[in-house]
Amino acid sequence: MTILFALCFLPQIITSVILFIEDPDFSHILLSLLFIGMIVWFTFMMKGYIIYGVDGKDFQSKLIETLQNNKYEFEESLSSIKIKNPEVEFSISMQSWIGTVQIRPKGMADKEILKEIMHDLKNQEIKTNILYPIVSLIGGIIIMISTISMF
Repeated sequence: MTILFALCFLPQIITSVILFIEDPDFSHILLSLLFIGMIVWFTFMMKGYIIYGVDGKDFQSKLIETLQNNKYEFEESLSSIKIKNPEVEFSISMQSWIGTVQIRPKGMADKEILKEIMHDLKNQEIKTNILYPIVSLIGGIIIMISTISMF
């Protein structure tokens, strides 16, 4: 995902660098630095797993079921899950109205446990939320129409 995000800004960064080489003005390089900063910020924000098109309540119940099947003692709060043994904490951000979930480990050592939990979740049947695919399809159609209308 980060690579795609970086590829989107690559032409603008290259253009800014070329303009800076031709006319050494700080404003030309400032735009490149801004885009590079956005890419770095995006990289840190998107750590973990992002799941699109799931029903929020069903995902939550399947996640709890997966944790119980793996015999983890856990404590669930509004935006995180704390596993007691081993001591691990995950941050969960869920937008159930559109059907997206992001699960991120809060520590570096927690990645293996999260990978195991996500592997078990992939084998579960989770209800889907079709709002995200519909919004993406409409957005793609609008972009195609606007691109065609430019010619």
